[in-house]
Amino acid sequence: MMKSWDGNAPDNKIFTERSTMLIEHFKQTSTPRYLIADSKLYSEGNAQNLKQLGFITRIPGTIKEEQRSITAAIARNEWCKLNGENRYSVRHLEHYGILQRWLVVFSDKARQRASETLNKAVKKERDKIESQLWHLSNKPFDCPHDAQQAAADLIKKCHYHVGSEQSITEKYRHIGSGRPKKGVEPSQIEYFVHADIVEDANAVAARLDEKSCYVLGTNISESVLDPVEIINAYKQQNTSIENMGFRFLKDPLFFVSSFFLKKPSRIMGLLMVMTLALLVYSIAQRRIRHALIAHNENLPNQINQPTKTPTMRWIFQLMEGIHFVTLNINGIAQKTIQGWTDIKQKIIRLMGKPIMQLYGLDDNVNFQLGGSSM
Repeated sequence: MMKSWDGNAPDNKIFTERSTMLIEHFKQTSTPRYLIADSKLYSEGNAQNLKQLGFITRIPGTIKEEQRSITAAIARNEWCKLNGENRYSVRHLEHYGILQRWLVVFSDKARQRASETLNKAVKKERDKIESQLWHLSNKPFDCPHDAQQAAADLIKKCHYHVGSEQSITEKYRHIGSGRPKKGVEPSQIEYFVHADIVEDANAVAARLDEKSCYVLGTNISESVLDPVEIINAYKQQNTSIENMGFRFLKDPLFFVSSFFLKKPSRIMGLLMVMTLALLVYSIAQRRIRHALIAHNENLPNQINQPTKTPTMRWIFQLMEGIHFVTLNINGIAQKTIQGWTDIKQKIIRLMGKPIMQLYGLDDNVNFQLGGSSM
């Protein structure tokens, strides 16, 4: 279920080892399986393993074919709508010896993020090239052509700017020290170049389109998973694993950071306990969400609006205030639970009979805690 590595361990090597291990495990099950991972899974060195697995993965941006796929999809402009924020284009190809479908996904949210990043990159390039051009304007050249070529070579390195104006100034110099005598002609002419730049709007717009896209690759047949299912399956990785899983381990409310452990074996032990806790947390959250849907019920969220998808952490907060009390009256112990509310009882009943028995709730009571009781 879990394993941790040194922070300096190479991801590509780790994914290759994990893929080999997963192949052996998948051989022992009759249920069709497929692997979802980020771009580190996809490499030429891991291709032999990927051939034996059903996979959904992000294609690394370092692969030239990935960039060509994005450029071609943008040029064709034939997109299939996924929802209000995303659209996609499908390409069939063979890569690393694997027959695949590559889905170029255009995301409005990715475009917003890319726009902010791109604006910073454009400003950084402008500041850098303007500084270099200023220093170049103070450098003497022996002929106008050399001065102009130096400015052109400098501007050619820009991704988001082009040259606008350029001028050459001449400066006469006398060889030798001291003030030249009257009537002596200058023995040397030096040339200085002055150049300006402007933003290349077309280049910026093209780059923004490219950065708004990412490519998902899969070898799973379309009869098993269509493009929409492929994209949704990949996105669930971020929602369930990244956002909930790793955030759970790092959340200050769980106080993991307050433990100071020297030995790697103890760190591994703590991670195993936290992974087990995350498993229980996930199962409990899944159970209560399914129960809410099955009974067509709701629970109040943090702003007291009805929801069918509460997080388990919010459920924990809703359950605060329940106390298991033992009263000893005349030598007779009486056990009771105090702090009940309709919402707390509703949550316990949604969790099922075993949990109801732990809290001593009567299974015969009808489930009538509707949304109005919030």
